[in-house]
Amino acid sequence: MKKSTRKDAASNLSGQDTAAETALLWKLEDAWMADRLSGNSESTMHLLDDEYQGATSAGVPQTKAGFVASIQSGSGSLAHHVHTERTIKFHGGVATSTGTATLQFDGGEHTFRYLRVYSKIDGEWRLVASQSTPKFG
Repeated sequence: MKKSTRKDAASNLSGQDTAAETALLWKLEDAWMADRLSGNSESTMHLLDDEYQGATSAGVPQTKAGFVASIQSGSGSLAHHVHTERTIKFHGGVATSTGTATLQFDGGEHTFRYLRVYSKIDGEWRLVASQSTPKFG
């Protein structure tokens, strides 16, 4: 049986680097969500890779263009957001971010679990894939 040659995150990042990269990704996600709340799609256009693949919590496939369009068409409808249960794991030049997000808007809120996959491209984290599902209970 061939031994796996996969290196874990610890072999690619020191503890200090992992903490710094985690803080950077959380800052990116928080700023991205704040921009989405205000209807500003500029950070989404920058953060999402051109080949981005995603799915909404309603199960609808989503491209980068579709994501940007959804932000532009819903500007101003979101009032507040909260991320909870957040974790980020590193796998070489790839990071996975999981957690729960609650979006509050006029007349209600929407809570979902997410999985986001980032790739470090030309020294910057780019969102290459994401999937969300409604959180019940």
